[in-house]
Amino acid sequence: MDNFEMTEKLVEKTGVSFAEAKEALEKTGWNLLDAVILLEKEGKTEKKSASYSTGANVAPEFVPAVRESECRKKAKSFWKTVKHFLTNNKVVVKDKFGSEVISVPVWLGILAFILAFWLIIISIVVAFIFGYRISFIGPDLGSPTLNSAINKAASAAENFVNEVKERHVEHSGETK
Repeated sequence: MDNFEMTEKLVEKTGVSFAEAKEALEKTGWNLLDAVILLEKEGKTEKKSASYSTGANVAPEFVPAVRESECRKKAKSFWKTVKHFLTNNKVVVKDKFGSEVISVPVWLGILAFILAFWLIIISIVVAFIFGYRISFIGPDLGSPTLNSAINKAASAAENFVNEVKERHVEHSGETK
């Protein structure tokens, strides 16, 4: 933004004359925020709205450092949440009798799912056919709703296998 545009912006935000805005910017080394503060201290600004005040409601274009700091805080919070999710939740595979066969962190399951999607899908279906159950354990994924949905899928696979076995037995009994 050139000096003319900065002066116009200051006039727009504070309601002072063009000459007063230019003078304030020159005094503050062409820093918009400092110019707003100077004009407010001198009592020259019109109080149209709080969008240009030096308090908590400073116009965002005047304080990029504050916005950047807030963005960093949000990003850190996001990555902290992601790390917590990935390290505190597990994927557990149990056999027909309820014995734990495999227990891996959820991040490893997600990585395997991304890298070998079809292999993992086929493995899950085969595991369900052979009576294995998959569940999630942890503060974020260990909900009864999620595990119930997975158990319904496993039960559907088990019912399909039993139905195929029954048909096979019926068919083989008729041909004898």
